[in-house]
Amino acid sequence: MLLNSFLWAAIQDYETAQANSENDQQIREGLERAQRMLKQSQKRDYYKILGIKRNARKQEIIKAYRKLASQWHPDNFQNEEEKKKAEKKFIDIAAAKEVLTDPEMRRKFDAGEDPLDAESQQGGGHPFHRSWNTWQGFNPFSSGGPFKFKFHFN
Repeated sequence: MLLNSFLWAAIQDYETAQANSENDQQIREGLERAQRMLKQSQKRDYYKILGIKRNARKQEIIKAYRKLASQWHPDNFQNEEEKKKAEKKFIDIAAAKEVLTDPEMRRKFDAGEDPLDAESQQGGGHPFHRSWNTWQGFNPFSSGGPFKFKFHFN
């Protein structure tokens, strides 16, 4: 990715500058910002998952979530391979909604931290994870999960 190459180059430049001027606060802040941006670029982008702009309001987020969740719901797929792909996509869509509709989680995400990433959390994980099988027992299709689905048939 072009962005990652740019960020790696920026980090190297900041590290070189810091070696020549160890006490420069501006260089240290630039290095930390570039490192944070690189880390975030390598993780899930919840805005991109939902296909919304970074300044989207809660109503827009929920609308995008509903549209994508109904499109990618695993029950819509019969083929096992397609179903597994849909499950992963559905999990990412639910995680994006979870983060972007919670003001504190969204603030953390916008600051470069993934509030659902166990690596960035001290103590305790989260129910969303990249792998369906390692969801720590969370299943959005069971009655015990945080999501409640009601299906209305005509």
